[in-house]
Amino acid sequence: MDFLCLLAVSREMREALLDRRVAGASVAGPAAVLRFAGAPSLLLDLTPGRPALALTSGSEGSSREPVARALARALRGRALTDLAVQEWARRVRLDFDAGETTLEVSLLP
Repeated sequence: MDFLCLLAVSREMREALLDRRVAGASVAGPAAVLRFAGAPSLLLDLTPGRPALALTSGSEGSSREPVARALARALRGRALTDLAVQEWARRVRLDFDAGETTLEVSLLP
């Protein structure tokens, strides 16, 4: 997967999150869980007025990093063609249940 495809995917995610904010749905907190089929979940910080960041934990404690970088790490090793990544970007979906915002992403065909 090349950088431009990753950028397209993260742009689609960002637009979906911004559309969700504009819609004005209330959520308990500024966090969303990004779940991949067959890959680890990412916790996103969606604090209003700031870019979305991925919350990561490491040996030095927790940190925040750009979503595209965390996304690249979560998808590392997957053999996806450019067309598959573009199709995947169109499958971004937000779910709202029990006060939690879930950004559901399916990597399955």
